[in-house]
Amino acid sequence: MRRFDFIDVFKAFGVFFVILGHMPIKGEIYSYIFSFQLAIFYFVGGFLYRDAHLINSFWDYLKKKIKRVLVPYFILGILSSIVYILYNRYLGESYDVLDIANSLLISKRNKIYINVPLWFLTSFFTVEIIYYVLKCIFNNYVIFILVFVFGFIGVVIFRTTGSLYTLPWSFDASLYFIIYYFIGDLFANVVTYSNRDFLHFFKNLFLVFVVSITINVMNLFNLIEHADIIYYDFGFWIALISYLFHVFISLTGVFTYLFLSYILKWINILRFIGRNSLYYFAFHMPIYYILYNEGVFSFILSGEFLNGINLNLVGIIYTLILIIVITPLVLSINFVKMLIHRI
Repeated sequence: MRRFDFIDVFKAFGVFFVILGHMPIKGEIYSYIFSFQLAIFYFVGGFLYRDAHLINSFWDYLKKKIKRVLVPYFILGILSSIVYILYNRYLGESYDVLDIANSLLISKRNKIYINVPLWFLTSFFTVEIIYYVLKCIFNNYVIFILVFVFGFIGVVIFRTTGSLYTLPWSFDASLYFIIYYFIGDLFANVVTYSNRDFLHFFKNLFLVFVVSITINVMNLFNLIEHADIIYYDFGFWIALISYLFHVFISLTGVFTYLFLSYILKWINILRFIGRNSLYYFAFHMPIYYILYNEGVFSFILSGEFLNGINLNLVGIIYTLILIIVITPLVLSINFVKMLIHRI
């Protein structure tokens, strides 16, 4: 499959915000980040869909997604379990192997305590399979209505954005995030069918990106109150309006960093992080847990220094440290994969 440098940079932005969202930061920045960070990855999934239903049979597509999504999920889950068990033994703390296995098999959002972010992979897998089926049966107009309804069900009935009622394999999240997958697919198809390059597309939608950036900056500085909240309990129409507003705010974040990614697509380190986003995504929490408990962050950043700076800056510094620490591991993995490929 053809690589797009700006999509790799886009994923790098997504990884940065995922990691930052798990660091010590202030509540308003937390709300800002979680208003769009995961939508980025579902958008990218849709962008890379490329009419797979016209190329693959369902079973071929299913096997491909099992290999590319579920196999990495279980491998990373097993590795995370081993690290968790060994580190708990080192600390002299108890653990339950059956409970660990159960959390991996059920894969509920924020419930995989050995490595919380892994839930995304099973949710992403279900989105890809559902979307394939929808594309086989319906046209884009019907799919738009369906994913809109799915999202409304996800946020109002299962309260996805509030993490209140989590279904196995985080299926409630899949119902909500599939709308961004659909929009990513539309974005790719508009360019393909108009026989234009992405430069033409970004130029002609420049005003859209300016509006997105403006609103996103307002969201960043907390000038848009409760941008990440769905008002569930105030009747159907209020819930619907707040859901629409939430999706709109999420898309302004997505399009802001999509535009910046196109501008910054020449930066090699961002492309590298984006191409290896799975590893940064999967490794940052176990490594953070160990480094934090072992006092590495406190050693690098003295207590007096930490007390004197903004909490959000602390989160950013922690994020950059984790990216630096994980990068040699990613390089080693890529080297081993290269050797295996040559054999």
